[in-house]
Amino acid sequence: MPRYFFHIREHNAFDEDLEGIDLPSIDHAHTEALNAAREIVAELVAQREQINGMTFEVCDESGSLVHRLPFRLVID
Repeated sequence: MPRYFFHIREHNAFDEDLEGIDLPSIDHAHTEALNAAREIVAELVAQREQINGMTFEVCDESGSLVHRLPFRLVID
């Protein structure tokens, strides 16, 4: 099963996911990114912190970017 890494980029800051998680497909990685972004956004809103510019950069085991998800897209 492929491993995907969910790095967070915010303006000039980069939080690297060193562990990653095993998921069956890129579609599952996309869903995981959506769910995780929703949780993080909820926490940030509760703490009255900004989310402007925060993005998940999902990479595969080779380090190739397979998906980019701006956190602002999960806010309805």
